[in-house]
Amino acid sequence: MFEKLEKNSEAICPAILRISLLLKICYGILVQFDFSGHDLWDVSDWNTITTGNLGYIQYLYQFRCLPDFYIGQFYHPPLFYILSAVIMGTVYGPTKNVELAFDVIQEFNLVIAFLVSVYCYRLLKLFNVKGTRLVAGTAFFAGIPLLYNMGACINNDCLMTLLCVMTVFYVLKWEKHYDWVDIIKAALCMGLAMFTKTSAGLIAPGIALFFLYKLFKPGREKIRKKIVFQYLTFGVLSVPVGMFWLVWQHFKTGMPFDYIMPLYGKEEEASALASASIISRLGLPSWQQMTDVFPDYDNFDNSVNIWGQFIQTTLFDEGVYNCSVIIFKVIAIALIWVFAVLMLVLVLRTVSFIKSGKAEISQKILLIGVFAVLLGSFVKFCFQYPYICTMHTRYIFCIFPVMLIAYGVSPKIFLEKSAAALKVERAEACLMILFGILSVVLYLVPVII
Repeated sequence: MFEKLEKNSEAICPAILRISLLLKICYGILVQFDFSGHDLWDVSDWNTITTGNLGYIQYLYQFRCLPDFYIGQFYHPPLFYILSAVIMGTVYGPTKNVELAFDVIQEFNLVIAFLVSVYCYRLLKLFNVKGTRLVAGTAFFAGIPLLYNMGACINNDCLMTLLCVMTVFYVLKWEKHYDWVDIIKAALCMGLAMFTKTSAGLIAPGIALFFLYKLFKPGREKIRKKIVFQYLTFGVLSVPVGMFWLVWQHFKTGMPFDYIMPLYGKEEEASALASASIISRLGLPSWQQMTDVFPDYDNFDNSVNIWGQFIQTTLFDEGVYNCSVIIFKVIAIALIWVFAVLMLVLVLRTVSFIKSGKAEISQKILLIGVFAVLLGSFVKFCFQYPYICTMHTRYIFCIFPVMLIAYGVSPKIFLEKSAAALKVERAEACLMILFGILSVVLYLVPVII
């Protein structure tokens, strides 16, 4: 089997991606548009404005203008909501069926989720990952439940994630030939990512460090002038687009640049998480987190661990997965442990990648810069806003491409030609492929039956 994977990976991976697109579209057909309730709130009756994600889309469609207030979800940049409002007009206009319009928007978002996996695959190809590792990495991105849940939820997280992954891809692609088209694409993706969700700016420090290294690296004297002009182009295109919403809202409505919507009615939860020890929050996950698919809102001590919620939200979002069939509960628990082991493997691979000479220093600066800033800001955010909903992997999806690239290019853990190296290599690949298969079974079969 592994020999076939090695020889036919170039044909197998596109097939996996095409199947994943069909599965995501089917998933959108099978679940309601409000299945995942991340601040969707109520559908507007076209008379009273509702301030959740659904109401934001309806507001833009109904009034054809940007909001001059930042109540509820209206503080978010509008790109995703503008695109969704266009779809709303296309579907709701002739049918007057608002639920059908939101169903189509959900399918649109699931296609975006599919494109995330496509660009993750393209990143692996950019690093010349081949054979079994390429198949395993593609299976991981095609099956990861986080993309099903982000796609099924009508909010801006999925589009922001796609644009961030595209930014990293085009920046790295630009490095190969210093092509103007690639730097322009990277700049537009960066600007539009922040025009979708402001937190996309967290990938900027890694890109900035990468640019500085490329500028001052010895041997670049002949093309330094070209690089400077390309950097200026990147800034001219990305900064105005990315910062437009924050500046416009600040001067239009007085919204602070660092504004985050406050949460009310969760004082007990905030107190429980804030008073938990550092070990409880950053140590090992609780037993409940490793054996259940729901956060424990009856005993917050069981859900305070950040890494436990990282696992939970990657696999099950926040309580959306609900199946009473015992076999699927068993599969769900098995998936938790498979994913936990997989994360340990990928962390080791990332460390190995940093120490190895398998990639350019500039590439390491960019990838590890993105990884470190995202993970560091995530931990800080979890402590700064001590709520269970804060500890969600959707905020930091871009750490996964970094870890899978590290897996794809890092040297074998043991001696290259040893029997142990071959066994470890195959075990890692089996683990990723198993993860992808179990994820598909867990997410599609229960909603079908």
